[in-house]
Amino acid sequence: MVPYIELKRMAVELTNRFNCLLYGSLGLQLTFPQVLDEPPHDADFLTADSRSNVLRIIDFLHNNGYRVWSWKDPVVHGFDCDLLYGRLYLRASKPIIGYEPAVIDIIYEVDDFVFQLLSKQTVFVEGIRVLNKDAYIRCLGMCEKEKHLKERQRLLSL
Repeated sequence: MVPYIELKRMAVELTNRFNCLLYGSLGLQLTFPQVLDEPPHDADFLTADSRSNVLRIIDFLHNNGYRVWSWKDPVVHGFDCDLLYGRLYLRASKPIIGYEPAVIDIIYEVDDFVFQLLSKQTVFVEGIRVLNKDAYIRCLGMCEKEKHLKERQRLLSL
């Protein structure tokens, strides 16, 4: 079972403390659940590509009991943060008793123009900054997976 309470708690914290926004299936679950074929299994975020922002997010995740990875490399004290660039995203995981681990993916290498544009196309749901309908349509249209393209078609019909 997915620990939605933990994922939502972290979504509130991350989107309010950092230049960060929720997207992906958890964001769709909060805004347009009828377009999903299956429930979300993690939380996906986009964040500004600034070294200080990314490092603050890593510290925050660590302080909340998450282990953080960049590809297969654990991001721990002494990690060479220069390795982050070119890797696009971080994955964080936290064991939750009685549930599957809470999994958070943070994409940090987003073109600044694109991130600024998407940042203006958000709404707050349950205290979480999430993409609005138009931004989801744009993002899902750039995906290659059939399930995402179907989600986009369903979203267009709403």
